[in-house]
Amino acid sequence: MMRLTWGLFPYAIASLLVTVAVVDGAISWKAIHTFPGVVTHSQFTDSNRYDAVLEGAAREASLGWKSEFSLTGAIPRVVLTDRDGHRLEGARVAGQAVRPLGNEAPHVLTFRAVAPGEYLADTALSEPGQWEIDLTASIGGKQIHVAHRLRVQ
Repeated sequence: MMRLTWGLFPYAIASLLVTVAVVDGAISWKAIHTFPGVVTHSQFTDSNRYDAVLEGAAREASLGWKSEFSLTGAIPRVVLTDRDGHRLEGARVAGQAVRPLGNEAPHVLTFRAVAPGEYLADTALSEPGQWEIDLTASIGGKQIHVAHRLRVQ
């Protein structure tokens, strides 16, 4: 009888590990698929008013605006389009650039229109490496917040 009990031990351990992996996978899937993707610099305050943050994200998503980032040299450039792919003209675009790692102060960016729906920052990013661009674009009382990571060569 003892031999039979110990013979099942490896199967019990394997089933326990599979159960843990399934539960961890379910928790991870839920976390990834319910994250609103909202950019914020006041996480604690926003977590206390999470429903309002989700409503704001839904409001921005309903606009259907899209942004495409690139670099001209080390100067950030963004192209804004509506849900139909038409460029958004007359937007007021501003933001900041920070290094993901480092204690450097953020670079304040003001963008100017260089073509219909195309906006170029007034400041070059000072060092090579990764930069996180946190951008706000507004037209006629409608506004979106976008975050994008760029790599300066």
